[in-house]
Amino acid sequence: MLIKPLGEYKAPRHTLDAEEDTITKPFPKPIIVVELVEDIKSIDYVVISPSTLSVLSDSFESTKIVGSIQIIYDLSVTQSPSREGLDEEDAEDYNIIEQLYSANRVNRFETNILGKIDIKLHTSGTNSVISIVIPRFSNIITFNLIAKAITEKFIPLIKNQWIVLAPCSLNNNSTINKLIVNSHKSTDKSDEEQSQILEAIPYLKPPHFITGISGAIVSQLNKLEQVSVLTLVLDSEGHSGFEKSSSDSIVDSAFVLGSILLPDSIKQHEYVKAVSEKVRKLNGFSNSGMYI
Repeated sequence: MLIKPLGEYKAPRHTLDAEEDTITKPFPKPIIVVELVEDIKSIDYVVISPSTLSVLSDSFESTKIVGSIQIIYDLSVTQSPSREGLDEEDAEDYNIIEQLYSANRVNRFETNILGKIDIKLHTSGTNSVISIVIPRFSNIITFNLIAKAITEKFIPLIKNQWIVLAPCSLNNNSTINKLIVNSHKSTDKSDEEQSQILEAIPYLKPPHFITGISGAIVSQLNKLEQVSVLTLVLDSEGHSGFEKSSSDSIVDSAFVLGSILLPDSIKQHEYVKAVSEKVRKLNGFSNSGMYI
């Protein structure tokens, strides 16, 4: 019987090499500022959606800019390279001339540098509906900060309901699902028709979930009492933040939004038609080469 020493065995493939110790600067925490350029006393509805579903907000007619959400990052550089913190092994590779040149480059930007992203707030001509489209951020904490700023700004102004659009991979043979927090009772004549439309939409059930700005907004509003939230969850596929919603789910959501937000059937039909034309045109080209 031959027993080989343990040293002759090959290292397991799943064993990873130890990473070098590097000092990384934490991701800067942004400052969120929500501003309204007009003196708006009340709003009927707020529609919030990720950028992947912007077609539903962009298809509303007679919209104007009434404010913005400013996301401000402090990108100031305050540290310059030096020999401090280098151990004996790294000291041999330390190049004085190279560090001097890099130090000169850094010193040019030591003053405060602010990176700012502006997200426009759109509303209808009567200021009854405000639509907000939030882009994707690599740092998911930003979504929570934006959601908190939005809710604090608009909670005193909302009269009726918050409407949130969210993508999700549904496996229940449905194009859209709903998630309701404190159901809203409208006093409009079309309330009965709206109730019938919403009752036909199945509820979102586990293991399905929503993320991004949609999940952050619903989480913030769920902490508050007497706040009505309607979340329309669209059947989508793809990585989080890059979801692609199906054409049928977008058109069905447009039908639901039109019945809630638009006053008459003619405008509802025009809105659904505008959304359908945009979606069929865009998805017609993109879906043609999806599967090979």
